[in-house]
Amino acid sequence: MNDLVRSIGVAMKKIKKIFIICCFFMLPSCSALSSSTPAPTLAVVNQNLQAELIVEGKLVPEKDIKIVSMVSGKIEEIFVSENQIINQDEIVIQIEGIEKLNAQIQSAKLELLKARKDLEKLNRTAELEFNNAQLNLSQAELDLIKAKEAYSPFDSSNYQEKIDNAKIDVNDAEVDLEKAQDNFEPYKDLDQDNLLRKQFEKIVEEKQDILDKLKRGRDHLIQSRELALATLNLSETAVDEARYQFELKQDGPDKDLLELVNAKVEAAQSNLDASEYLLRTIQIQSPISGKVVQKFVDIGDQVVMGQPLLVIIDDTNWFVETVDFTELDLTHIEEGDRVLLKADAYPDLSIDGEVESISQWFYEKSGDIHYQVRIKVLDIVPEFRWGLTFEVTVP
Repeated sequence: MNDLVRSIGVAMKKIKKIFIICCFFMLPSCSALSSSTPAPTLAVVNQNLQAELIVEGKLVPEKDIKIVSMVSGKIEEIFVSENQIINQDEIVIQIEGIEKLNAQIQSAKLELLKARKDLEKLNRTAELEFNNAQLNLSQAELDLIKAKEAYSPFDSSNYQEKIDNAKIDVNDAEVDLEKAQDNFEPYKDLDQDNLLRKQFEKIVEEKQDILDKLKRGRDHLIQSRELALATLNLSETAVDEARYQFELKQDGPDKDLLELVNAKVEAAQSNLDASEYLLRTIQIQSPISGKVVQKFVDIGDQVVMGQPLLVIIDDTNWFVETVDFTELDLTHIEEGDRVLLKADAYPDLSIDGEVESISQWFYEKSGDIHYQVRIKVLDIVPEFRWGLTFEVTVP
């Protein structure tokens, strides 16, 4: 039909050219006629042969959704039937495994609740932790002062001299003990009641007692200084740690602990999200409100990932889509134009339509460039069915 309209337009242009040429050649003959003889007048009729533009399209709903299985398994429940009206988020099909997954979700919720409570407690007690850290730092610094004071007497030349003298006394006592033992040696095998044996043995015991006492004195001096030094070192370490903890808590909760607790919250939330996502894959909900127009499975069927389950349409509005408009036809139509629609199945029914959109993408068919046009049907009738063929007339 479009080709016919264009052929008529071309023919009209040729007729106009022939008419102009004929008039051009007739002018000299007309000038030779007597002025007294009236010249015949040519009556030119301007006929507007603009024809209607007619194309064909298919009826489609506002939305159509094909629901496919996201997992493999057995169909446990089907809650809808064909031609049933359903609401958005309504459960339509359930695949086996719901009990186990519900248990996982409850466990994930408890884990998330515990992690959030830990985070809340950490934030709530941040000020208390800061005050405790400040108190601990003050106490550690006070202990360090005491440790320095306690170590001060040991960190002197006089005290070192005492240790050196004590070591000398121990060495001298060891020499005296050796001499006493040497003197006792000739008498040690005599009878225990022998007076000489008893006398030299007593001297050995006295020298041993003196040596033991001197060793204890020397060791006490050394250990006292080492203990004071160890206490000082420990106090310095305690101050460093207390200052580190204080600085950590100056800007709120402990950063390391806060990072750890936040990580636990995120992990718990991820576990819950993953479990709820798995739930949605086996307890399938409708993404739109509309009508179930096709059901591919029955209860007990085994399905695989990607297998179609249902087709749902939103038939709130209907549209006619066509790709019959060529690039030349676009000069006769634009968005917002009114058109006339007729269904092949109902030829006596004329319906108004409005051009909603003209695609920017093109299709090449039989050497011509075509564009998809979407036309909103303004009058909806119960007889509408997806896929009906419509004739679109552009006035």
